[in-house]
Amino acid sequence: MSEQKDSRSADDIKRDLERKRQELSDSVNALADRVSPKAGIESAKAGFMSVANDASKAAVSVTDDATRQLKLLADDASMHAKIIVDDVKRGDVKTIALGGLVLAAAAGLIGLAVKK
Repeated sequence: MSEQKDSRSADDIKRDLERKRQELSDSVNALADRVSPKAGIESAKAGFMSVANDASKAAVSVTDDATRQLKLLADDASMHAKIIVDDVKRGDVKTIALGGLVLAAAAGLIGLAVKK
């Protein structure tokens, strides 16, 4: 085998060694950061906060949807109640009879509940 002579100066070799030492130090530090418990905790904390934020946004969306639906249902029930009241005021026999049946059924259910 033939050996090649290094044509670099001593200062060049020192600079190369220092650069390699710094690169190695940076690599070791980066690896230590990746496997450290603190880094794992920080990563888990960031993941948890992300999930909590997503859940919070979803809860607000569901709540908003439910509020809109309940308002629509309440408006609909109010409209039907007004119609029934108007029918009773006019003396509509069918509405009055239906109201009586509803009251009787409610009384029966209350009676059953009280017996238990």
